[in-house]
Amino acid sequence: RGRKGGGVGREALEHLSELVKLRLPSMNTRSLSTVANACGKMGNFEGWCVDDAVCILGHVRARVNASLGDFTAVDIENVLWAHGKLGIRLHPEELDSWYCRLSETVGDLPVKSVVSLLYTCQRQRYRPPPAVMSAL
Repeated sequence: RGRKGGGVGREALEHLSELVKLRLPSMNTRSLSTVANACGKMGNFEGWCVDDAVCILGHVRARVNASLGDFTAVDIENVLWAHGKLGIRLHPEELDSWYCRLSETVGDLPVKSVVSLLYTCQRQRYRPPPAVMSAL
């Protein structure tokens, strides 16, 4: 049930989080990307537990690592942005592989997404390889 002022109650958010966790194994790449993006946007939302977002993003990250080639540039950008927004540090080797994959299709991204990727680099304190930076 909503709280006064249109807020969402803690119980509703916990229920939503549990439903998402149950569905993660069967979600396609676009759905995973959307869930990651939502986690990033809800990071500062009153009543939302950042631990839930970290857990969900851990599952999403595992799926990205398992099938990186299946994710579009927009999907990867959404997942990276959510990690950066919540301040979740990724391993440099993981970032290298994700950004290298992105550099293959960066031309498909709108300027706003490229800016988001650069923001994420800054938040992660990550410097992509020179070939990736030249593509960005």
